Amino acid sequence: MKKLLPIFISAIFAIVFNSCKTSSVPIEVLKPAEINISGDYESITVINRSLAGKGSKGGNFTEGLFSGEGIHQDRDASFNCVVSFANSVNDAPKYKVNFSEDFELYGLGSDKWPLPIPWDTIKQITDYYNTDLLIALETFDSDTRSWSKTRNNDDGTEYYEGIEVAITAGWRIYDPYKEIILDQNSFVDRKFWEKHADSQSSARRKIPTKREAVNEGGAFAGYMYASRISPTWATEYRIYFRKGNEQIREAYQFVRKNNWKNAFELWTLACQDQNPKISAYAYHNIAVYYEFNDNIPQAIENAYKAYDLYPNRYTQSYINILTAREAEINRLNQQLNE
Repeated sequence: MKKLLPIFISAIFAIVFNSCKTSSVPIEVLKPAEINISGDYESITVINRSLAGKGSKGGNFTEGLFSGEGIHQDRDASFNCVVSFANSVNDAPKYKVNFSEDFELYGLGSDKWPLPIPWDTIKQITDYYNTDLLIALETFDSDTRSWSKTRNNDDGTEYYEGIEVAITAGWRIYDPYKEIILDQNSFVDRKFWEKHADSQSSARRKIPTKREAVNEGGAFAGYMYASRISPTWATEYRIYFRKGNEQIREAYQFVRKNNWKNAFELWTLACQDQNPKISAYAYHNIAVYYEFNDNIPQAIENAYKAYDLYPNRYTQSYINILTAREAEINRLNQQLNE
């Protein structure tokens, strides 16, 4: 059993998505895993088995140092994929992950599945690292496309350059003691970039090269699989009101300085405003304050007060976000206490 952990939220100042009366701030939230892996597992070894070894067959076991030097771009990207997976899981409180660079197991070097790893080989690795599970990146393949286009407007011609990468990654989770495969899935994750400038060459310099895009796509695929089997941190954004009356406008300046205590005091005063719209804005902002302080019930209570005073789409959306977070926290606490 793991000790019940609170949901830690860190607020790092950044104002985005500004409108005439609202701004938003980022919030780091711990999201529950997509699936529950039942069992008393605490430690994991992860390996990259997606590369094709010279003269090797799936399941052959070779001991030696893992080389990060790639002969093609998928080699480096698959390395980034496994590192990103390990880092994402280790950042969360459920599992301890060890990325094995001491052993190599070869696959097929494509999106085709090799045969499962023999159980005696799996036990060699998990015994060596004293871990409960072995997770293997078994398949890895990338596909990219790029495009160029122009758009004419009143100021002249804008030039656009874009690139998209699709990463196909297949993973298996092995339990060496029960000799069962707990999960086997392949996922396709996509990322794209598009930039514009006053010339095609300038636009092209703003987007990553093909190799850079594949490497970043590999890291993204690793994070996505981590979020499937483990709690992971994610950045979300919360809208709050920056205009209404003098107190709300002043509180906005405190938020810009990451001074939530003083902002909260001003919003509390603004709740007493005779204008229900302004009072609603203040209650909405107080709800954001409580979420940033890990008090979801109080956040929900104040968000409903805001909506009752002045129904609006911002607060309606925020209530739905908060109730979804409440459900996620219940799932997360169950996962951390299994």
